[in-house]
Amino acid sequence: MGLSMMFYYRRNLNDVPMSIQRAMHKQAMRDAYPHVFSDEDLNEIVDKKIENNEPYEEELLYLRNAHAIHEYLVKHLAGGVDNADFGPYEVPIDLIKRLVTRGKYVSKYRITPADYPYPKLLIEQWEKIVEVFSPVIENPELYPDPIIYEGTW
Repeated sequence: MGLSMMFYYRRNLNDVPMSIQRAMHKQAMRDAYPHVFSDEDLNEIVDKKIENNEPYEEELLYLRNAHAIHEYLVKHLAGGVDNADFGPYEVPIDLIKRLVTRGKYVSKYRITPADYPYPKLLIEQWEKIVEVFSPVIENPELYPDPIIYEGTW
């Protein structure tokens, strides 16, 4: 099956009217899974999320089989202990900064482990980290709520 990695922005909607919350949940689902759900399906999913008090999350990044990035996160978020389902973990801003710095370094110098089977893919994955998270570290005031990482096998 492989490693699936998801990064979400978990926005606090406590002061947002319920009608707007519903619209935001639906749009986040459409953005994450375009052309998958009908309006009727989305309404049912959103109703269940709100009923179960699930947090509102916007998908920031989805990566497949980015083992080097996952290992880096396991080391810094869980002290090196990786379970079959990893997370969800809140990613602190200092770790996001280190991810971006490391991504820029890998991109600039094209550094990959000697035995890594897909070096081009590894570089592209780190470049995606830089692309997605640079705005977060450049404008942290626009992202006051937590960024979440979750990995599944």
